[in-house]
Amino acid sequence: MAIFIANLSFNQNIIIAARLVYFWQVFYVVWLALLHS
Repeated sequence: MAIFIANLSFNQNIIIAARLVYFWQVFYVVWLALLHS
């Protein structure tokens, strides 16, 4: 049971990290577009 809960929280951390990476990619692209306009 403890392993299942740990695995669940581990998966949640991956999802949060993936969202952060995605957000920063979008932010970076928008920033570059504004910089070069």
